[in-house]
Amino acid sequence: MALADFTPAAVEKHANDPLIEKVLMRSRTVQEEREAKSRLPHIVTVELNDGRQFKSERVFAVGVNSEPFSDIDRAQKFADCCQHLSKHQQVYGELCALDKLQDLSVLDHLFSGYH
Repeated sequence: MALADFTPAAVEKHANDPLIEKVLMRSRTVQEEREAKSRLPHIVTVELNDGRQFKSERVFAVGVNSEPFSDIDRAQKFADCCQHLSKHQQVYGELCALDKLQDLSVLDHLFSGYH
């Protein structure tokens, strides 16, 4: 999945898919969130037609310090988020090399539109 899968156009494209009726999303109530002593996990349950269920959960998304992205996943995530930048691959390379730079002037073009 990518960010583009959540645009209004992408959501509308799949709105009439017959399988969408099989998808049920349940979020926690405000009360459940309030009463939680720690961060609550996201839970995914897949129930097959024969009644079997497969369940998985995770508290934090991949990409946090305790479960960092792989190099490939990080590059793909950056490209997905920054595809609107004409030189996003160059920018990613520059960001990966920050520790080796003498100064940050190589990144000036990222902020040229901000004052």
